[in-house]
Amino acid sequence: MHQYTFKSRIVGITTIVALLLFCSCGYELARLSTVPPSNSITDSMQQGSLSPRLKAAVIIEGRTLPNLIPLILHFSSVLGPEWPIKVLHRSENRNQFFRSPAFQRQTSSGHITLQQLPSNVSFTSRDAVSKFLTQPWLYHNLAPYEHLLLF
Repeated sequence: MHQYTFKSRIVGITTIVALLLFCSCGYELARLSTVPPSNSITDSMQQGSLSPRLKAAVIIEGRTLPNLIPLILHFSSVLGPEWPIKVLHRSENRNQFFRSPAFQRQTSSGHITLQQLPSNVSFTSRDAVSKFLTQPWLYHNLAPYEHLLLF
């Protein structure tokens, strides 16, 4: 059985509290942030391919996984049109998204959007993931949405 240290418990509790705070006031935090807005969502909205929605499912994956595309397409079909999917990925795994015609149709329709993670983001440990989930950059880029489902 895994023994949790005091430090790991504190990190876990801090992460949960931070997520709750960011989810409850993420829009205001993003609005007040000095980071320039992402063009991927606003450009799509201006072109009319993605209407403003209140909900979004967010998949954050930096690895190239053989089952990632079928998994995203499955979530897309289960969640339906009310939950557009935003995939945050690393530049190294970008090409895998364009091998699937079904995935390409979903991105063309605007139901699935892709956004590259910043080059300095690395998920080498659980603490790195927790730290990433507390960064204003993430919530600033998700600011148009009021309800988030994170994967």
